[in-house]
Amino acid sequence: MSLAMKKIRRQERQISRSGLTIIKAVVVHQEKRDQLLPKNEVQEHEEGIPDAADLTRKLQEANAEMKMALSRQKEKIKKMRKSYERLEQANLEFAKWADEKTVELRKENLALIEENNELTQKCDSLESLLEDREVSIRNLQKNSNDDSQIMAALKRLMAEHRQLMRNPPEALVAGPKTDDNYFEWDALIMGPEATPFEFGVFKCSLTFPKDYPMSPPKMRFLSDIFHPNIYADGRVCISILHPPGDDPMGYESAIERWSPVQNVEKILISVMSMLAEPNCESAANVDAAKLWRDNREQFLLRAKCSVKASLNL
Repeated sequence: MSLAMKKIRRQERQISRSGLTIIKAVVVHQEKRDQLLPKNEVQEHEEGIPDAADLTRKLQEANAEMKMALSRQKEKIKKMRKSYERLEQANLEFAKWADEKTVELRKENLALIEENNELTQKCDSLESLLEDREVSIRNLQKNSNDDSQIMAALKRLMAEHRQLMRNPPEALVAGPKTDDNYFEWDALIMGPEATPFEFGVFKCSLTFPKDYPMSPPKMRFLSDIFHPNIYADGRVCISILHPPGDDPMGYESAIERWSPVQNVEKILISVMSMLAEPNCESAANVDAAKLWRDNREQFLLRAKCSVKASLNL
């Protein structure tokens, strides 16, 4: 039994007890009145007091109305109970549906996460592939540019070699070390007449860059030679072999430095002139430059030693 029904039943019992109590009180009051008052006074008194039967009837009517009200209340409670039961059933069904939907959504969410991970991996793979292709394309472009530069340099070197063979300059011999590699040359330079290096035959090497003639070659004496503008390891320090453009230190003008119009013959002729007239202002061999300025006789002795060494004497 619900709390509401219990409350109604309790109210019914209280009303019944209250009605009986009132009736008993009226009966007791009438008996005491009859005992204490004379008849004439009783009649006068009864005129202003309601009859017990009438009072009982009214109480019974009130009780009947109360029962009808309680009956209507019970009906309302029944309807409310049915509504509550329907609501509970609907709530249970909704909870079940919500649980099922939650499971479905979780599965869908997991599937979406997995699909997203797969797509992310595919995107990463595609990005990596695109990067690799971009690198490959750049390498191909670079190789293509390098190949075109190499071909241009090779054509230029072959043309210069043919020119040197047709019109060989005096006291100079130069050409590729092998027919397979035109970027590595050997050269022989005879010591200029009336100079400390006269009668010497000095062997040199020339290494050409892939973008020749845009950049100068590197020249190195393979024969041991004591000279202010030649390093101890044989590298040559001369303006014509310096990169094109203005000198960052301000010692040389752009005209003195390398330019694409220069060639192997001009390099070797400039080196011969350098052997005859050293430039001590930008010395590569400080000891040689000092002897050239301060002790020319000692320098001549060292130069003769270089001449004999070049002739294997």
